[in-house]
Amino acid sequence: SMGLALMNSFYVYHHSFDKDAYVDAFIKSDVAVVSKTGDSSLADDSYASGTITPESLQKMSEISGVEHVGGVWYTESEETINPDVLSRITAYYDEKDSGQQGWIEGDEDAYRQYLDLKKTGKTTVSVYGMDAYVAAMGDVYLGAFDAELFDSGNYVIGYGIANNGEGSVHYDVGDMINIQGSQYELMALIDPASTVRGNLHSDNNKMEIDYVISSENFKTSFSQDNA
Repeated sequence: SMGLALMNSFYVYHHSFDKDAYVDAFIKSDVAVVSKTGDSSLADDSYASGTITPESLQKMSEISGVEHVGGVWYTESEETINPDVLSRITAYYDEKDSGQQGWIEGDEDAYRQYLDLKKTGKTTVSVYGMDAYVAAMGDVYLGAFDAELFDSGNYVIGYGIANNGEGSVHYDVGDMINIQGSQYELMALIDPASTVRGNLHSDNNKMEIDYVISSENFKTSFSQDNA
């Protein structure tokens, strides 16, 4: 009967659910605190308003039992794309009869962004500022993450999707990435935990070109009023 089928499905799901695997895949930490302005999915009034500040992070770190605390900042910025990266992106999306060509032509905002990028070499990118503890939360699929080098302020991480098909990796380790007039060396590509990346992209970055720099570099480069 349908009732038996549903009960059986629930039993299998409930008893096969691995909480540790879920945390590892989606959160990478025991607790994630997100402000309403930090995730567009939290825009309705059922969530408390407020801003997470450095002072808030400090207070969280002082709670008994807390071992690590890390912050995430976010903004979008128009940037000139590295020419080598640009050539890999266009080769990927211009391949005839590919699924990616069909996807980008089928999304009005992404296609507009792509055509402008091809024409000008510039586009809106997402820039995250992260403490090293948070920046490492994900699966590294190109290069290697080095917390000390990342904190030095000279390096950048690219976000993407691992195993997304041939040609989907548009970067090489060592590529120089321009953000707000500063050049950063690409350290690694990471497929991030869901709660780290958030649900943040505006219609200006439907291609989801995402970069991560250290928190200190982010706060130096961007006004906190715009982040």
